[in-house]
Amino acid sequence: MTATPTKTQPTPAVPAHRATGASIAGLALVCLTLDVDVIAKVDAMTPIAISFRKLVTVHLVLWTLYPIVWILSPEGFNALGQGGETMGYTLLDIASKVGFGFLSLNTLHNLEQAGESITESEPLYE
Repeated sequence: MTATPTKTQPTPAVPAHRATGASIAGLALVCLTLDVDVIAKVDAMTPIAISFRKLVTVHLVLWTLYPIVWILSPEGFNALGQGGETMGYTLLDIASKVGFGFLSLNTLHNLEQAGESITESEPLYE
């Protein structure tokens, strides 16, 4: 006796434009809730503030590219193939983790050579 296969309803996938919209809304929420006091305290044009701004900018640019790779991937607009998506994520992982680590260590080394005090005169967060 053979069992008759039952038909199951496939789970509807979330359309790519809704998932992308949710990602963009989440990113906007994070950007809007940045602590303005912290940014104001390091806004002076000291070498430490300039270095901090550079590191924050590199960090934000690199981590903003992750959703862009997803949008271009087969799950999004299908502009990249599976290999292109994998390569994009791999390069971003290397740049955003290892590259950023080397950049921050180099920045610390340069500040120490310039004789800048690395300790905080007042805490940024209270």
